[in-house]
Amino acid sequence: MKTLTDFLSEIVESDGLAGTVVYAGCGRLQQVALLAGLAKKIILFESDITLKDFNLDAISDFPQIQYVCKPLWNAATSIFYQQYNVSRFNGLKKVIDLNHRYPNLKWIGEVELTTKSLDQLELPSESNPLILVLDLNGTELEFLSQLSDKTRSRISQVILALPEVGLYDSEYTDGSLSRWAKDNCWFVVEHLPCSDSASFVSLKPEFPQNTLVTVNGPLEFEEEIAELKADNQRLSQKNQVLTQENQTLITELEAKQKQVTEDFEAKQLNWQRTNDELAQAHKKQVAELEKKYDETLRKLTQKAAELETQNKRLAADSEVTKTAMRDLEQRQRLMNEELVRGEAQLTLIKDMLLRDSAF
Repeated sequence: MKTLTDFLSEIVESDGLAGTVVYAGCGRLQQVALLAGLAKKIILFESDITLKDFNLDAISDFPQIQYVCKPLWNAATSIFYQQYNVSRFNGLKKVIDLNHRYPNLKWIGEVELTTKSLDQLELPSESNPLILVLDLNGTELEFLSQLSDKTRSRISQVILALPEVGLYDSEYTDGSLSRWAKDNCWFVVEHLPCSDSASFVSLKPEFPQNTLVTVNGPLEFEEEIAELKADNQRLSQKNQVLTQENQTLITELEAKQKQVTEDFEAKQLNWQRTNDELAQAHKKQVAELEKKYDETLRKLTQKAAELETQNKRLAADSEVTKTAMRDLEQRQRLMNEELVRGEAQLTLIKDMLLRDSAF
């Protein structure tokens, strides 16, 4: 299985001795001495002392090797470094799905560190190739995306020591790497797995420095320069036309927007007026209904009072009638009794007269 040193050795064999190797995140590098013969200058960056598997004393035997105890980033700034109970997971990003992947892996906390940028380094002349090695636990592509044009023009090749796929929120599959490289003007030289969980990827800028054309360049490029200037002039003219068309469109859109705004305000005013009229009509109708209701209620109340008075009068008349009926009944009874007595007396008188006539 190839190691990073093997990877660098193959690059040196094919491209020649590197001017400078800058290694960011070198804490897992175990054989520093093997790097000594690969470049004229080697700068190692590692801020996490728990990751330094190599012997710092051995560096003193190689004057071309320089060690910086700071994290390397695109600018001198402050960053937060994530720490775990297993130091190989330490870095700028947190492990995702921590408990599912490694149940015994625990996040300890984060510390704030000051970084150093590539622009601050004292690098050899620009004619010497610069190889950049990044082992940053998931932030490699973010690092490359933010490189300045000046620094990018110095780099001849980049080696990424990629972490386990899915360990961080950065996915490094072949497809995603190819898309990223295309979008950011890099091309993948080689993607080589080095273990079951990690891999090395070698990238080169799409336009390395030794192919850049300048005005004072060789004569063989003058025709190409002229074509580029002509293309640039055509593009400038096209840009002017597009700018004018864009301005015309902006003017038309502003006019349409103004017209739409005025129409909307007019409709809104009409809606408000109609709403006010409906509100007034509703208020008037409610007032009229309330007035009719009060008048009807007053009449019904008055009628109820009259009926109650009449009812009381009828009740009183009924009581008088009942008293008169009782008097009539009493008189009738007395008359019946008098009639019975009269009939008895007549019968008695008749009998007496009959007896007298018999004698």
